[in-house]
Amino acid sequence: MSKTPFEIRSDILHLAARNLELKYHLEVEVSRKILDKTLNSLDLNLPDIKTAAKHRAELAKELEGILPPPPSSDSIVAEANKLYKFVTTKD
Repeated sequence: MSKTPFEIRSDILHLAARNLELKYHLEVEVSRKILDKTLNSLDLNLPDIKTAAKHRAELAKELEGILPPPPSSDSIVAEANKLYKFVTTKD
């Protein structure tokens, strides 16, 4: 049984959303690992636990701002359009 054009577009939209969500989660995981390594190395170079905790909190707050944003509706639609164009192009 073949799919209707609506079903095809819906499948492509879901595929685009899934691809961008996977990319986002991978980027967040890598960013968090870098953050953890940075914070752990910082702890080794500070004289006492209180100072280390203060610097750790400050650095964590600054680094949280560099985490990638989650995919937006517009980016999902743009990705779906790329996939749809690929599917409909005859090369």
